[in-house]
Amino acid sequence: MRGEEDIEIFNKEKHIFIQLKSSVIGKSDFANILEHFLTLNSDNTSTENFFVLTSFVPIRINEKNFKEYLDDYVNVLVNPYETDEKKKQVKDALISNFALSKYVDIIDKVRVEVRPLFKDSKDTKVIFGRYLRLNYIFKDPGDIIADNLYTNLTNKFAELRRKRGAITRAELEAVVNSAISKGSIFSGLSLSVGYSKIENGYVENEQKVKKRDLIMAGFKKAKKDIMRGWRKAYRKELIISCIFSAKRCPQCGHPMMANMMGIFGIACPNCGFNPYVTMFIFCECGAYEVVKAQPELEDDKQIQYLKEFFDGRESDVCKVCGKKLIDEYVENRIFYAPIPYPYEEIDNM
Repeated sequence: MRGEEDIEIFNKEKHIFIQLKSSVIGKSDFANILEHFLTLNSDNTSTENFFVLTSFVPIRINEKNFKEYLDDYVNVLVNPYETDEKKKQVKDALISNFALSKYVDIIDKVRVEVRPLFKDSKDTKVIFGRYLRLNYIFKDPGDIIADNLYTNLTNKFAELRRKRGAITRAELEAVVNSAISKGSIFSGLSLSVGYSKIENGYVENEQKVKKRDLIMAGFKKAKKDIMRGWRKAYRKELIISCIFSAKRCPQCGHPMMANMMGIFGIACPNCGFNPYVTMFIFCECGAYEVVKAQPELEDDKQIQYLKEFFDGRESDVCKVCGKKLIDEYVENRIFYAPIPYPYEEIDNM
């Protein structure tokens, strides 16, 4: 957020200018806003610019709803199956209906959002929490985390707006990830215990026990396959270590001969140093994928790695058996191995 706009989102290549209007936008107001957008576009030639006008009431010019006409044009514009002739026809109609010939250079980059005022802040929090759960992997009974995060972000953005300050994407993600990671402290407890409370005591929950056993079986199979591949790749280094001694620990100088000379992962038996860690996710069928090589181990980073991993996939299901990987037990499918991946990274140690 920076400059004179209500909100600005930008990087080195693109810049989004956002204006928020709570009052009715008349014809002259609308013209002034477009004129301002045009000036911004000419003043910021180093980036590709986009403009968003958000209003709490519909924008009507000459008794016509501008958003409806603009949305019709945008739908045609982004449709790869529409002809250039059709796109030009709809654009010309939009320009003619609202006298936009002066702004023809920015029409394709303007968007309008109309969002009615909510009855109270609870509605806003509910919507915020819903979108938060759609984009992040976490549990939040009672929306405690989402509500606290909503309040903190609202206060943060209010402060930034008053001071015309800025927040980077990395800073914003750190705030969100830190809050969400706190929701996983007891998230797997019911599964690991395998019991449910009843009126007069506790009974074994067959469904949870079955799920726990399936996940554990998948973990054992995945770990076995991973370590089998590691031992095969590590064989040459193992022979060298047995004959000439293992490589020295860069922290304390002791030979890194823990875990049976590295057969189960390289580590120093003296100070505990590990040169490699790989973050894996596995399925009950035993299939596995790398989430992150050499990850940072703070809680908020783990949330970010999982989000980036699933964002980079076409779906959230196992590539082998098709079972969903994102569910209430996703954190139980994560494990860390003290080995490099790909295994060939050992050659660079």
